[in-house]
Order: sequence, then C-alpha cells, then structure tokens
Amino acid sequence: MTFLDNFITRRGNKLYENENHFRWASYNVPGYLMTEDYKNPLNSDWINPEPREQLDAVLTVKGSAGRVIRTYTLGFGNTYHMMGPNQFYEPAWVAFDNALNIARQHGIRLIVPFINNHNGGDAAPPGNFGDYAYFTKLHNLPPSQFFNNSILIEDFKNLIRYTLNRINTVNGIRYGDDPTMLAWQLGNELGGWDGPAPPASWSIEMATLIKQLAPKTLVMDGTQGGLDAPNRYPIAALQHPSIDIFSNHYYYGESDYKRITKDSNWVAQYNKAFVLGEVGFRFEVVQRYYDMTLKDTKISGCMVWSLRYHSRDGGFYTHSEEGGFFSYHAPGFPVSPGFGIDDARMVKMIRRYGLLIQNLSSATAFPQPNTPSLSNLKNLTPKNLTWFGSAWAAGYNVYRVNHTSKRKELVRLQVKDCVESGKVC
Repeated sequence: MTFLDNFITRRGNKLYENENHFRWASYNVPGYLMTEDYKNPLNSDWINPEPREQLDAVLTVKGSAGRVIRTYTLGFGNTYHMMGPNQFYEPAWVAFDNALNIARQHGIRLIVPFINNHNGGDAAPPGNFGDYAYFTKLHNLPPSQFFNNSILIEDFKNLIRYTLNRINTVNGIRYGDDPTMLAWQLGNELGGWDGPAPPASWSIEMATLIKQLAPKTLVMDGTQGGLDAPNRYPIAALQHPSIDIFSNHYYYGESDYKRITKDSNWVAQYNKAFVLGEVGFRFEVVQRYYDMTLKDTKISGCMVWSLRYHSRDGGFYTHSEEGGFFSYHAPGFPVSPGFGIDDARMVKMIRRYGLLIQNLSSATAFPQPNTPSLSNLKNLTPKNLTWFGSAWAAGYNVYRVNHTSKRKELVRLQVKDCVESGKVC
C-alpha cells in the first residue's frame, strides 16, 4: 500500500508532488461517494457504496496509472449528506470516510465538487440529489437565490465547515488535513453551459473559507467555462490567491480542440492550473483530448466521463449516456447490454496515457487481479452462481469439487463477468 502523506501544491500554473510536476490521465467515478446505479425496486434513491466496491474503483484507477478520481457531488435531502440546515446523515458521511481512507491507502487523490448546478430556473424541477435546487429547498427558497441569499450562503458555508472539520471515523484524519484531497471543487458545472456564471464574490468567499479550514489543500473553481470560458471565468476569481485550479468540460468533438488550447492559455496567463474536468464520448475524440493533455504542460489532467466498478450483486454497475454511449469497465469488455462499443479500447487507451504522462513505459504490465473470495459467492444453485469480481480480471476459471472423489473439476474456462449488476454470466 502507498499511504499518502504529502499535499499537492501549485506553483504558478503547474501542480507539484514534492519537486515533481504532477499530472494525470484518469477517470470521473461519479459513484465513488454514492451510486445511482444500484437497481433497487423499492427505492430509486442513490445509495452508499460498500467499502469493497470503493476498493474495486480505486484498484481500477490505480491499475490504469490514473492517480486521481473525480467524484460526483455531495447530496441534499433524506439519506444524503445534508438532510436539512445543519442536519447531516451519518451513513453517507461514513461512506465518504471509507472513500478517503481507501484512496489514501492506495495513493489515489480525490477531487470532490460540493454541489451541482441547477438548470432551468425556478420553474424547473431539481435534477438529481446534488442539484442546488435541493439545497435551497431545504430552506423553502427558490434556486435563483442560491448565490445571493444570506441565509443560503451561510448554510453553504456551514456545509463546508462541517465537511472540512469532520474527523474520519476510519482513520482519525480531519478532512481538512487529509492530503488524499487533491482539490475541493466549489461545484460542478455551475452556471451551466450558457447560464450566468457564479458571482466572483461567491466563489472567492467560499474558496477563502476552504483555505482557512484546509490551508494545504487546493481549491478548484466550479464555473462551467462552456463554449466561451475566457468570458465566463470571472477575472476577480482568476486573480484571487485562494483559487488554484480552473476546469472546463468538453463534449463537442472536433470543435473543442481549438477551445482547449484557448482555455488553457487563458488560465495560464493568470498563473492558475487548468484541468479537462470531463470529456466524452467518441473514442477518436477522447483520444485526442488525452493526447492534447499529454503534449500541453499547461494542462494538469484529463478525466473521461465515466468509470463504473464491480457490483455487490455480481457483474458491474453500468450507466448509459446520451447518444448510445455507456460507462467504462476495466479491463474492457466486448459489446453486451450495458457495455458499449468502445469499452475495451477506451480503457486500454486511457491507461496508456496514464503511464505516458508520468514518463512511464506504455508497455508496463497490467495489474495482476486478486482471486475472488469464496465468501463473496452468491445465489449458489446447480445452475446459477454470482460473485463479487476482481479489479482488472478479464475472466475467471470456475471449478467445483466432487464430494465423492474429492477431486477438483473444471466447470468453465474464462467466464466473463461483463454483465449488468445482479445478472448471471
């Protein structure tokens, strides 16, 4: 295990681990803190992942030479991180405790956005649990007041205080003192693609509080740069010392290439680091995003949307995106329900860039999967068997013991568990 004990620092527009330039090619893992992909017919809410599921995610990213996981946001409402003003749901925070501890043990850094954007104005219903419309709803206030209402601003600051002052129940480390955190991000896609950007005063006020409570941890701005980042990033935020990193998301294909160069150059002139926070979805386009990241040292990291891990019920969590694209699963599998056409080559490509961006050989051997524990066997019948898989396992040889002869008998070679959660291979 590689226990993290040093913080990532920023010098000008570059990030450093000790004296080494710190860069990465990795994944968004939106289900690392809570997962929306568990098929529970009695409950449509997101649920807390089990520690073994979080470990599977970390080992997958570690095996990809990924170095960094960007999660989805905190949640608001019953069974989520914040249930009401100054009311917090402990089981969700224990899952966060495990997420930090497991990542720390394996040398993986985290980027965590506090809250998600709300689209559509006051008349639009909230999106998912991280939407700031749910946060304002806790106070019976409309989403349009999120950035300006003094009650909402103070309660959001209380959320930051609670988060950074929390003592991890697993390892005893205060969140604000944990070097596992690469950066706290003020929010995800705040302002949306074409809505008003968050006020600079709000971003600065929140970033300043984070720096007071976690002075060694980096702060990432939450503004969605969209199609015109130089005119959407507030100059006052770009100039403020409490904000270290800016990011943008890229899903528009070939038209993004010039925009990436323009965005990274714009941020660099203010001596801030720049990250491709989300990219997708076509293979050839995503490969170009990673290649641009590798070649442009003004870009600190690139993270595709998105990776899913093994499920407690056997198989993998899967997730569909717009345009018929799906989440990715290591080590990459053939097309099947929940597994897209680019699953195999995308995973291999991202691992290659994860190695190259660290000046490591792209021929580095793939990680050796662990043997699944027999305690993980489920639904055992003469014709049915599911188990909790192993990170980076391409297939499993299944044997049984003949209780008469006591001899081991081969049942099937190279069984793949590329099935949706709970399905039979």
